[in-house]
Amino acid sequence: MSSILTGLVLLMLSFAVSESIINSLIEYLSLTNNALTSVIENVDLLESDFYVARVDNELRLVMLKRGKPEAVIPGLGVKFGEPYLAIPAENVLEEVTQVNEVTEKVVETNLNSILVDTLGLCGRVAVKLSEKLIRVDLINVNKVLKRFEKMPLDPLKTLAAVATARLIGKDLKLSDSGNTVSGVYYVFEVIE
Repeated sequence: MSSILTGLVLLMLSFAVSESIINSLIEYLSLTNNALTSVIENVDLLESDFYVARVDNELRLVMLKRGKPEAVIPGLGVKFGEPYLAIPAENVLEEVTQVNEVTEKVVETNLNSILVDTLGLCGRVAVKLSEKLIRVDLINVNKVLKRFEKMPLDPLKTLAAVATARLIGKDLKLSDSGNTVSGVYYVFEVIE
């Protein structure tokens, strides 16, 4: 009987849009980003390069000032005499698989499915591909997440980068980002 009651309560909670759940998410993101931002500032990584890279067969978010994210272990470390931060990302969007054909249409359709339909980060995703660059535009960004976009590891940049890297099966380096009239954009360099 208690299992049925617990199941019903959980079912009802899953259908209820709760301000407290949204507020809890905002509070969690704020605390996490504040702590990470402090670390990033203290080790002088604010002006570093941002990568999504497969290192030792594990996907990692890496911030470093020079070199490539090779042989970096999770956590804070030093490479080429400079500090770096490597965060494991193997479990982030782990259900996303590599596409068979990397074209604008295929990548855009898949990113819309992931970032819009599943995660609700924005209203639409637009993609432009060139030989070594991928531009990802997030249009009509969720207002709750807008306030985190200036933080070094904001959820928009992180999720867009991880989803794109998983889809194309390549490491990425963020080469440019900014605001547009209707959202934000990220330009990723494909690392071979």
